[in-house]
Amino acid sequence: MKINLEPLESIKEEDLRKGLLNLKIDGIFSQSMGVLISGTFIVPLLLLLGADSFYVGLLSTIISLASLSQLLSLNIMNLINGRKKVSVIFSFLARTSLLILSICLLIKLINNAIYLMMFLALFYFLTNTSSGAFNYWMLELVPQNIRGRYFASRTRIALLLGSIIGLIAVFYLDTIGNTISTYSQIMFIAAVLGLIGIYFLARIPEPKFNGSEPFSLRAISEFLKSENLKKHFQAISFLYLAINLSTPFFVYYMLTMLNLSISWVFIITITGQIFTILILPKWGWLIDKYGVKAVLRFSAYILILTLLLWPFTTLPNRHIFSIPLLFIIYMIMGATMGGLNLSSNLIAYYLARDKKASYGLSLNNIFISIGSIVGSFLGALLSIPTSYMELSMTFNLYLSEKVTIFIIDLKGLDFIFVISALLGFSSLSLFRRYKIDDEKDDDRNYMEIVIGFKRFIRNSRDQILFVISRGIRHLNYRNGKLKSLVPFNAERRKTKQPIRCRHL
Repeated sequence: MKINLEPLESIKEEDLRKGLLNLKIDGIFSQSMGVLISGTFIVPLLLLLGADSFYVGLLSTIISLASLSQLLSLNIMNLINGRKKVSVIFSFLARTSLLILSICLLIKLINNAIYLMMFLALFYFLTNTSSGAFNYWMLELVPQNIRGRYFASRTRIALLLGSIIGLIAVFYLDTIGNTISTYSQIMFIAAVLGLIGIYFLARIPEPKFNGSEPFSLRAISEFLKSENLKKHFQAISFLYLAINLSTPFFVYYMLTMLNLSISWVFIITITGQIFTILILPKWGWLIDKYGVKAVLRFSAYILILTLLLWPFTTLPNRHIFSIPLLFIIYMIMGATMGGLNLSSNLIAYYLARDKKASYGLSLNNIFISIGSIVGSFLGALLSIPTSYMELSMTFNLYLSEKVTIFIIDLKGLDFIFVISALLGFSSLSLFRRYKIDDEKDDDRNYMEIVIGFKRFIRNSRDQILFVISRGIRHLNYRNGKLKSLVPFNAERRKTKQPIRCRHL
């Protein structure tokens, strides 16, 4: 990967290469920590502490709300004159608080879902303060000409190794047992891995810091005078509102509605991670070729489409196709979520300019968080009335006895999935109202991606059908020739004449 050092005059090429390597290693430890405190492990822990779907949605709201602390990092960067110090110090504090939480759970000082969520709120507040400085740091560290491919590569490696760590944790759960003590031990390991990652984070060089405009309402109002930026922030906020209306409940749905074990839940979710790993390099290439906004729109569309598949996993209860359908859902979600996360983060780099770049980075994340907060909280509120609702469409066939076939059955969280998808499709139209300065033809680039995707699906389908049909024809031909040879071979044996064989 060729590195352009033009924007990095204050850092030698050798130091930059070492820094990019350390950044990848930090990503591995940070991602491993993230996997061990993801919903796959936190939601069952909440259930053990007596929580329900409302608490699951509320936790997601708290996590999103904590991301507002990114604005605080702007003032702290100017106060101590550096982004690296802020990122390292607050990462250390966050992961130390996670270590304390795991110890408190282990010695049973915490036995209530509310206290658990309070500790997690502190962890994510500190983490997001670190992330605000980290994003601005990466804006100047990673050269723009390789940014998409580099972050795709970093994320792919981190997801692969993080998934392996998570799989080991699931096997440990199956061996030891599904208890609060076991989950606290996994959280302890997550905190240790996170603290190890800080060592590599601290070894990454920092370009010369020229200061950033401190956070103030006046500065934000000045920054938001750009119509393009206002339209982008509205669109990205509404999109994440729609998505986060339902995403916090995926694990809860599998555990409660489908009665799956933790092992099954993790295997299904790790399948999504594998597809993220496989497809992520392609997203980085698409961003570099077609632009970040075109990729953002396309990946969001596919992701929203999969939300409509969730209600079919229960008709009206778990059925023989439930688990295969879940695998399909997570395969598609895994493939598209990598593109959505990568593009929604990178789009801020293209919008940021000069000293106000920190505002572009932070406000993009803030508006994503605002949408996520509102979406998660609405999802938590809607989970209460929808638990008393059901809508079924059936087809009855009267033979020797009545046979009922469920065409669709919406119950409980199924309504939230449908509402989330409808809002998501509406949000996509908002992205057509503005352009990114460096990308003059967003709509054309988007259509090229769509056409290329349709061509890929059509060619894959034709190839599969061709292979199947050729296999059937070859099998029929082979069976027909073998049958025709039976009397011929018998006659040869009677006359003791040699049989000449030829390839069919």
